Amino acid sequence: MTCDPLSHLNGAAGHQGHVGLMTAFTSAGGTHRVGPVSTAFGIKRIYFAANNKDWKLDCNSGDQQDCISECQREFKGDALATHECVASVQRAYSMMPGGGGQIPTCFPVTSRAFVQGKGWTRLSDIDVGDCLLTSTSSSCEPHFEPVVGWLHYEAPSAKRRHRFLRLTTPCLGDVADLYLSPEHLVLTNRGYVPANQVSCNDTAVFKLSALDHQLRRHRVQSVQTVELVDSGLACPLLPSGNVIIEGVLCSCYSPPRGMSMSHATIHALVAPLRSGIIPLPPKAKGGAFVYYESLASVVRLFT
Repeated sequence: MTCDPLSHLNGAAGHQGHVGLMTAFTSAGGTHRVGPVSTAFGIKRIYFAANNKDWKLDCNSGDQQDCISECQREFKGDALATHECVASVQRAYSMMPGGGGQIPTCFPVTSRAFVQGKGWTRLSDIDVGDCLLTSTSSSCEPHFEPVVGWLHYEAPSAKRRHRFLRLTTPCLGDVADLYLSPEHLVLTNRGYVPANQVSCNDTAVFKLSALDHQLRRHRVQSVQTVELVDSGLACPLLPSGNVIIEGVLCSCYSPPRGMSMSHATIHALVAPLRSGIIPLPPKAKGGAFVYYESLASVVRLFT
């Protein structure tokens, strides 16, 4: 898949040009619905054998103990089923990044990337092969790259909540927010750092200017922890390993939970996924999230 050069950007969204980019940014408010903090903010589908049946367990996708407690509630009075449920939960979470029982949550599916020929588009409406605006670094010219697959995708559900950090930056006199998981890497004046290390005192991110399509340094004005209702989870994979989300240049990667890993290291390790040597599971099946288990295992061999 070959993407057109940046010169096509002015007409990429129905010939909306600079004005269209500005309008898209300034009308970004109200994209997400924020709910109150809740202990159970997600649903983790865990199948296990109990009395020769498959069960779907509803519990907090970021909390192993919550899923264990749900086993105890679901099968109260049935010691064997409870034991099998707890064992299955522990097995499932032990295979997750870092064995910590928590899931990197990437971006909400309502977050937007700039798609060639479509303009600002929600991640839920983006497919493999679509060309997204990105850049290889803060100082390089933005360009389009094709989506080669999905590192993670979970469709929205009104029953689910997911926890994100909301980074607020100035944008042409208005405010546009970036929502991403605490572990997700974002490019700053200090290099790639997890979002939970971004500080409004000394951190700047690189944001696309609606006037000249260049990345400009903007100081982060606030960092808030929020839970979003019906947000889903999404993270596209591009050849460069970077993607511009809500105008901000971000990495495509979150380190496996419990591990400290640089953007460059992850980018090298996922080369088989980017090149197509290892086929990426389709969006409908959750993307390549399962490969993070193998990624973490490989790294542990050398650390």
